[in-house]
Amino acid sequence: MGLREKFEKEIKFLLHSGITLNEVLEEVEKIAIKEALKLSRGKIKEAARILGIHRNTLTQKMKKYKIRKK
Repeated sequence: MGLREKFEKEIKFLLHSGITLNEVLEEVEKIAIKEALKLSRGKIKEAARILGIHRNTLTQKMKKYKIRKK
C-alpha cells in the first residue's frame, strides 16, 4: 500500500468518526511541526526549511498550537 492510499484510509476513518476536515488538517500540521523540530534539533530556521515554509510562519504556527522547541 502506497503513501497516498494510507493517507486516504486514515482520512476516511477520521471523517467517518465525526472529526472535521479542519481538525484533521490541524493535527497533521502539529505532527509535522513537532517532527521537523525533532529532526532539526529545535532549530527553527532548519525546521522551517524542512517544512517548506518561512521561519516566521513556523513561529506563528508554534504559538497557535502552543508548541515549544525542545
